[in-house]
Amino acid sequence: MAKKIQISVPVPCHEDWEAMTTVEKGKFCGSCQKQVVDFSNMSDREIAQFFKKPSTGSVCGRFMNDQLDRDIEIPKKRIPFVKYLFNLLLPAFLLTKLSAQKTIGKVIPPQNRDTIPQKATNELITLGMIMPTEIQPVIGDTVCVKPTQIQKNVDAAIIDDRKMVSGIVTDEASNPIPGASVIIKGVRNGVATNQQGYFKLSAKLGDKIIVTGIDIDPTEVTVGTIDTIQIFIRRAQVTTGIIVTKIVGKAKETSIPLIENKAGVDSASGFQLYPNPAKPGSDIIINWNEKEEGYYSFLLMNQAGQSVQQKEIWIDADARQLNLPLPSVAAGNYFVVLVNKKSGKRFSEKIIIR
Repeated sequence: MAKKIQISVPVPCHEDWEAMTTVEKGKFCGSCQKQVVDFSNMSDREIAQFFKKPSTGSVCGRFMNDQLDRDIEIPKKRIPFVKYLFNLLLPAFLLTKLSAQKTIGKVIPPQNRDTIPQKATNELITLGMIMPTEIQPVIGDTVCVKPTQIQKNVDAAIIDDRKMVSGIVTDEASNPIPGASVIIKGVRNGVATNQQGYFKLSAKLGDKIIVTGIDIDPTEVTVGTIDTIQIFIRRAQVTTGIIVTKIVGKAKETSIPLIENKAGVDSASGFQLYPNPAKPGSDIIINWNEKEEGYYSFLLMNQAGQSVQQKEIWIDADARQLNLPLPSVAAGNYFVVLVNKKSGKRFSEKIIIR
């Protein structure tokens, strides 16, 4: 049986603890001329170890009230033989347990010994690192998005994916070109650039973009992996008064005054235009009825047969609508003329500008 001790203080000391001098094990009382040991922060084991040592006489100490007048066990000294016996029996115990695990028999399911039933929940407790949940952005919230890297080697299976391509059309001096016609080769409809020369249209990788307009040379670019492009065009040289046309069935080219060519225009117009009348500098829509693909000369001529403005445009075989800007000219009656540069076939329609 373990030995126990009890600590009692029949006559408490009334000296001020804070006024005493601090020493190694507590404080020194000047009135009693004794060392006062501080037991208030010691555990029961430390207190028992202190009083287990041979006594040197009476001891003055500072205790907590819950340390007094109760049993404090004195720890026993461990017997070395027990430690030796434990080390000897442990391997035999492990071998017995290992052999018992290999015993063939019916497995008895463990019984639930919980006395309080638990409510079933949908929570799943998993040991490991907690991954951050996906945060849905809300209005006013700031969401950081990593930039998407453009794949250089595009697989053939995704080449047909269409995307929005935006860009700007400028001349050689970086001046924007408003009203330029931007179409995809082989596609019926196109778009026109705005006053700042910008455009946006749906295209796919490898498409051919053809840019045409008044006073500019037709320009063709290929859609690549970059979604924003800048198209530089060259302004065409305007010829007034005389044009060169190739007559079908002739072996040579002749120069014919435009005033005489006015009567040689095909009687069946290949297009209709609106609005008519139109305002100077505004856009006109041309409904194209022909299916002959190629480059056409677009001319705006006055009643004297003089070319006010001329440009070269590309018209696709499936194109049915063209959006072209008019120059800022004086009010009057004019003719819109389209000439196929390959066949020489001409089409004309009268327009009133006011």
